[in-house]
Amino acid sequence: MSRCGVLVAALKARPRLLVWPAAVAAMAAVIALSLAILATGGAGIEPTSFQADVTPEQQEAALEFLARQYGRITILNQQSYPKVEGHWIVRFTTTGTHDLIITAVDGTSFGVATPGDIEFVELSAGKDDSIVKTSTLVEGDTITFPNYSSEKEGYLKLYIHTPGPHSLRFQFGSDVSYAHNTASVGLEQKISDTAGGFTATLDDSDLFGNSVAVIGDINNDGIPDIAVGAPFDDDGVGDDRGAVYILFMDADGTVDGFQKISNTAGDFTATLDLGDTFGSSIAVIGDIDNDGIQDLAVGASGDDDDGSSTGAVYILFMGVDGKVDGLQKISDTAGDFTATIDQFDFFGSSVAGIGDINKDGIEDIAVGAPCDDDGAGGGLNKGAVYILFMGIDGEVDGFQKISDTAGGFTATLNGSDLLAALSPE
Repeated sequence: MSRCGVLVAALKARPRLLVWPAAVAAMAAVIALSLAILATGGAGIEPTSFQADVTPEQQEAALEFLARQYGRITILNQQSYPKVEGHWIVRFTTTGTHDLIITAVDGTSFGVATPGDIEFVELSAGKDDSIVKTSTLVEGDTITFPNYSSEKEGYLKLYIHTPGPHSLRFQFGSDVSYAHNTASVGLEQKISDTAGGFTATLDDSDLFGNSVAVIGDINNDGIPDIAVGAPFDDDGVGDDRGAVYILFMDADGTVDGFQKISNTAGDFTATLDLGDTFGSSIAVIGDIDNDGIQDLAVGASGDDDDGSSTGAVYILFMGVDGKVDGLQKISDTAGDFTATIDQFDFFGSSVAGIGDINKDGIEDIAVGAPCDDDGAGGGLNKGAVYILFMGIDGEVDGFQKISDTAGGFTATLNGSDLLAALSPE
C-alpha cells in the first residue's frame, strides 16, 4: 500500500475518534510512524514516537491501525524451563493477518526426518478447530504459517530432544519477537539392561548398581562420568567375581559409551577369585598418581587373602579410556597394610575418599570392615573402620583402626551392629 493509502486507511479506520482538528494530529502520527516503519523495515512501533499534542485515544487508534497493517506479535512467556523429552509451549498474541514465520536461531535446530534440538508438534490459534499438526510445514529450521490471523491467545507446542538453551525468532508481518528456553534433564533417567542407552549385557543376579560413584569427566567431553559396581558379575571361571562399569555419560542422563572392568576386561591384570565380589563399593580418591585423571578405590569384600572373606580394596589408576592403567591391591597380605584382618571381616564392604588427613599431599581413604569382632562380651560383627594414609604408589603408608576398642571411639557397639556396613552380603 502507498503512503497516501496508509493515510486514507487510517482516517477511515476510526472516524469517530478523529475529530477535526485532532484528526490532523492523528494523521500526522500515522504518517510519521508509517514512514519510520518503512525506513526500518518494520523494526517496531514505539509510543514515544507520537507528538506531544496527540491524545491517548488517538495514539491507540493509530497503533491499532498500524499493527493490523504491519503486524504485531507479543510473546507471553519469553523464557521457559521445560524438561528434555517433554514439551515447550510458547504462548503469543497477534494483531492483523500476516505470514507467521518461526525460525530456530542461535544454534538451535528443528528436526523432521532426523530429530534436532526441538521438534514441531502443533500450533493453535486459540480455537479447538484451528490446531495445525502438519509437520511438513517445517522446512529446515523455519516454520511458516501463511496468512495467520487470530484474535485469541495462540500457542506453539514443540518437543524437546536436547538439554540446554534453545531460541526461536517469531516474525509476524514486520514485527519480530523472540522466545527462549533452558531445557533440563528430567528428575530421573533409568540405566539398566534395557534402558538409558546402556548396551552391555547384564546377567541375572549381577547386582548392577550395588555401588555408584561420580568420577569426574574422564573422557574430557564436559560431562561428568560415573562408575557402577556389579559385585556378582561372573566374568571368568566361577561365580560372583564382580565387575565395575565406567559409564561415559551424555547430558540427558543416558549412556554415551562404557568400559567394563573385570577379571577379563578393562586391562585389569589382577586375578579375581570365586566370590570376591569386586565392585562391592566404589569411591573416587583423587588423582593419586598425578596424571590428571581421578583414580578409584574399589572394594572386593569377599576376597580370601589370608582367610575366607577377609576382604580387600583395589586402588585403580585410571586411563582416559576408562581402562585400568595400573592397580594396587590392599589386603591382609598386600599393599603394605599391616593390620590383622580376620575371616569374614568383609574388609572393603564400604570405602570413601576422605581428603588428605595427614597433609602429605595424597588423598587418604576410609575402608569399612562391618563384621570385625573387636570388643569382648558383646557378640560378633560389631564392625570397624580403617583410616588408610595412602602413598603415591597406592600402597598404605600407615593406618588407624576405629572400632569398639580402638581409635578413641567411645561409643558402645553391640553384636551385629555392623559398623561401616555397605554390602550385598
